[in-house]
Amino acid sequence: MSLPATVRLAVEELCARREVETAHAYQVAALALKLFDATHAVCGIPAADRPLLEAAAILHDVGYAADPRRHAEVGAALIRHRRLDGFTPPQCAMIATLIRLHPAALKPEAARSLIPRRADPHRILYAAALLRLADALDSAHLQDAAIASVRVSKRSIRVGVICRHFPPNVEAARRQATLWREAFPVDVDLRLVGAGRSRPALVGPATAFHEGVRRILSIHHQMFLLNVAGALEGHDREALHDLRIAIRRLRTVLRAFRQQLAGTAARRLERDLQQLNRVLGAARDLDVWIGFFADEANARQFTGHRLWAGFVAHQVELRRLQQVTVRRHLQGAGFLALRLRLGRLLRVDLARAPQGEADQSLLGPARQALRRALREAMERGHWRLSPAPEKLHRFRILLRRVRYLAALLGPVLGGAVRKLGKRAHALERVLGGMRDADLALARIRQEGPTPPRPLVRHLEALRRADSAALEQAWDRLQERPFLLEIHRVLKG
Repeated sequence: MSLPATVRLAVEELCARREVETAHAYQVAALALKLFDATHAVCGIPAADRPLLEAAAILHDVGYAADPRRHAEVGAALIRHRRLDGFTPPQCAMIATLIRLHPAALKPEAARSLIPRRADPHRILYAAALLRLADALDSAHLQDAAIASVRVSKRSIRVGVICRHFPPNVEAARRQATLWREAFPVDVDLRLVGAGRSRPALVGPATAFHEGVRRILSIHHQMFLLNVAGALEGHDREALHDLRIAIRRLRTVLRAFRQQLAGTAARRLERDLQQLNRVLGAARDLDVWIGFFADEANARQFTGHRLWAGFVAHQVELRRLQQVTVRRHLQGAGFLALRLRLGRLLRVDLARAPQGEADQSLLGPARQALRRALREAMERGHWRLSPAPEKLHRFRILLRRVRYLAALLGPVLGGAVRKLGKRAHALERVLGGMRDADLALARIRQEGPTPPRPLVRHLEALRRADSAALEQAWDRLQERPFLLEIHRVLKG
């Protein structure tokens, strides 16, 4: 049983008026209905509820453009007050309740309290649980998840999910199974399947520009969100590292296509992300420094020195104090506003961009963006010889921009560009080692307890070794046949 044609038309018209991200909405509906068809009988749910779930799934983000933070409340109120053609008032009330219950942050006990008194809580919790699972399976908004199988037994419902571009979608859905487990004795077990199969590229030469940018930004936006909790806790050093990488990649894309994204929040977001990364940078630098101490070879070399324990304890205390700064910024109003603006750019501004022939392909802007980044890095190549650490660091940032664009746009521009990314990364890695040594030596000289003298000599030796490797990596990037090949690709 599906939505009648007249009802579907009314739903689609409402989506268009309210700027709903239709690709995500219809993906969520398809996933929810697949789960419904496989499980409603065993859960005692009438087939007549299928159209209600379909309507709620398509409209679950109908309030997002008006108020991203309170979009579930806004969307539910909209359906209650205006009603949907083809549905009775009780049915509209159920659809509104499902929309209200879909946010991941809503706890099961809070969800129960929002169910109207006269409604059947069993039916509503079932449909709301399916909607949450389906929404989580497209949490990256890439429409890359597909339900390959659903096996129902007395103890569990095992769901096999193929997820080509963002497998963490499946883990996100597992976390959203709490509402299901609250309501049903039969557990739901979501598993990633088909991981060994080749996957299509996220974007290609024929991908429309705005859709291509949305897809690239979306996958790194999701990585950004996934690592916030770990960075707040501070126990996992990699969470902060991965958060900063996601921020850099988001900034790289926003900067590269600044001209094409004029009129959106892209430029402001780029600045805000840059500021956030600077704030988080001090804690990450200390993580690298403490990780250097924890390295087995280094620890063995210096542990016996009388100054070592006090020196390391001081660095650990500095990192603990930096965690206060990390938490203050990641829990502050400014960070929430940044998240909302970024979500709106991806789910409203880029979704309303020109479609079809009116939208150019990603190929031309991709060539232009990488050509510009490479030219800027090459023009600043002499900075590699500078005795000033900040110039070396700025040169490294330029190379990182080339590397990120080469990796993100490689499927659009071809194999030679991937090779460019690898060579830029090799040079950037050497500069990164020099940067780490420079920061460590500066920290030792400026503050804290006296370090073991052998540690200073060791850092200076590492710095000299990286400096010696710098020219070799630069010459490899500068090879004339290689650069001619790259220029042919980027010229088109």
